[in-house]
Amino acid sequence: MEQGPAGRIVTATRHEKMIEAAVWLSRAGAFIGWGDLKDGKAVNRPWKSDMARDEATIRAMLARRDRNSVVVPSGRLVNVDIDRFGWAEKCEAAGMPPATATFTVETPTKRRQSDSKPLNGDDPDATPWFHGRQVYGLAPEGYDVTAIPGAWAGGETRRSENGEQNMVLGPWSLRKDGVYTPMEGTARSLAVFPVEFLDWLLIEARDDEGGGVRKPPKDDDWTWDDAMGSRHDHIKGRMRFWAGMGVHGEALISTAKAYIARHVIPDTPRAGDPDPALGDEEITRLAAWADKTIADDRPNPTITLSGPDGVTIDPLDVGTRTMAPVTPLAVNDLWLPSGLVGLMAHLERLGDAPLSSLLLASMTTMSALAGPTPSLNWRGRNRASIFGVLVGDANYGRKGQAMRLVETAFSQVDPVLREITRSGIASPEKLIDLLVESKTTTIGSMLIRQMELSTVLTIAQREGNNMSSILREVWDGDDVQTHSRMKGSTIARDYHVALLAGTNPKDLAAKLSGDDLVNGWANRFLWFWAEKDARTFADTADDTLEPSLAKWLMGCIDLARTLGGSALIAPRYTMELSPDAADHLRSVVAALDVRPRGWIDGLRQRMPAHVVRLAMVSALFDKRRIVTIDDVGLGEAITAYAVDSTRAVFGTRVDDPVAGLVLSVLAQAPDGWLNTSTLARACRVSGDRVNRALGMLVDGLLIAREVRPTAGRPAVGYRLL
Repeated sequence: MEQGPAGRIVTATRHEKMIEAAVWLSRAGAFIGWGDLKDGKAVNRPWKSDMARDEATIRAMLARRDRNSVVVPSGRLVNVDIDRFGWAEKCEAAGMPPATATFTVETPTKRRQSDSKPLNGDDPDATPWFHGRQVYGLAPEGYDVTAIPGAWAGGETRRSENGEQNMVLGPWSLRKDGVYTPMEGTARSLAVFPVEFLDWLLIEARDDEGGGVRKPPKDDDWTWDDAMGSRHDHIKGRMRFWAGMGVHGEALISTAKAYIARHVIPDTPRAGDPDPALGDEEITRLAAWADKTIADDRPNPTITLSGPDGVTIDPLDVGTRTMAPVTPLAVNDLWLPSGLVGLMAHLERLGDAPLSSLLLASMTTMSALAGPTPSLNWRGRNRASIFGVLVGDANYGRKGQAMRLVETAFSQVDPVLREITRSGIASPEKLIDLLVESKTTTIGSMLIRQMELSTVLTIAQREGNNMSSILREVWDGDDVQTHSRMKGSTIARDYHVALLAGTNPKDLAAKLSGDDLVNGWANRFLWFWAEKDARTFADTADDTLEPSLAKWLMGCIDLARTLGGSALIAPRYTMELSPDAADHLRSVVAALDVRPRGWIDGLRQRMPAHVVRLAMVSALFDKRRIVTIDDVGLGEAITAYAVDSTRAVFGTRVDDPVAGLVLSVLAQAPDGWLNTSTLARACRVSGDRVNRALGMLVDGLLIAREVRPTAGRPAVGYRLL
């Protein structure tokens, strides 16, 4: 660990130097993550990927040229972030090793001294400019670095006082104003910081001196007493920090007592420290104060827009705002084939899963049970193969309930369903093995059912993984192949599969990359927003199918499997489009099969093909091989809801944080429109930065610029689409 990056950190390019430095720091105990180059300035924000310590993962994670390294100190590794004039000299006077003795990075920060708050005794004209520094070192064996304020060091779950992850941009990372460059003459090794220096950070660091402990704000219940000593001052700041991390009441009191007993809080008084012991009564009062200030301390949390109703917007509510489609799918108002009419009536009385979810699950399951024989000639050979995903909040979306109710119903119709149902796509190789296995089942078909799609998303997210491309090929029905040393080459062809999965918005936001939204992977699926219905049902209702309904559904499945079976050579196409259905499909293509103007449009590009597949399954539910205009109409209604769900699910899925903030603020406006001045005020970033985010959102067809008349000058603003 003591060995530095000599010979490795000085490589051909800045990007290679950055990777080598990240690997070296990981060996010293750091966790490494990545951040966008375009947003390099925003260091203290939730990471976009799992943090890693192993070299292979770090190299793969940082391989893309548009990524910076993000370092989270852990173990014995300590990072002293110096970003204020005069603070480096004070740290060195307290025992911090100089740059020649431990690895030190100069940050792009460059300010006039007058731009920062002068320290007591500083000469305001001594140094007109200064650069920030990051000083890396090691704590002595056994020293508890997690006690050091968040601006200095961190453990595996440490957070800084502002509630964000304690992370810094790593060496050689790029920011818009420069590069985090190792200082000239810096040591290529990590010094062990003296205990005296770390204790000084622990006890003496102050917010007004550039340190990590923030002085709590004054409040009505307890006025800050500057006469009280530094240890009291420090403990008060730490308790406020713990309260911000969710430690309250008795737990906060016991944590403070253990902390005082464990660290350097001497029993002998110092000057200006009247109560070094900090007795039980004082700690209890500190805990009550910390709980209250954390509850009240939400700086500028809301803005109130002018208007008769006093609309309130919370710009800090910037999480992924996945919203239900404006118009839910009114299943009971749709034309449905005979089999679906009876099946939906049966399922509706058994729970409060949304009817739209039950409909998609039913059609996906039927597409698997139909087997490989249904085929249709429309712009090439089409199969009755549906890929559907239910998206909803855990438990509230009733995704699992919908899938289980449909499985229970169809298992009473055809027990072969349990034979052909598989789950657990743990790797691309496992998926291809399932495709090969599908040909060996009784009907030569398979239903892949993933109760949580997050596993697949995690696999597809890994650098160099081809899960995404294989899933695209599987939906198309193309040959897919994998190779391993143990098994050799495995090829799957002429398979028939359907896929039914569930996921939640948080997993999609965290694990689905922006590339997947535009590279054709996401538009192979019918994404359905799922949210429980407000309908009553009998908790003890019998889920046994009526014999007549079971017989009808079995007849539908039998027809599908025997299509073309009487001929000596099976025909290539076993289903047909009626003339009016074919004419109507042409109008569907004219409306949907157009050049995408934004990435939301890109997610709609395969909707005509989805319409055809849904129409085929609709006809099979009516024991027909002729696809009618009614079947096409049902397919249109289902894909229209999928488009609405796509916009609701992915419409706020943007990788730019300011763009996400703009969408969040607009989503809270009563009609989704705000003028530009209100937007800028709510977002609290520079006008240029807001304008860049607005341009990206307009290009993506997520918002539109709209001018509205007023009594005076027209108001220019933006509206959610």
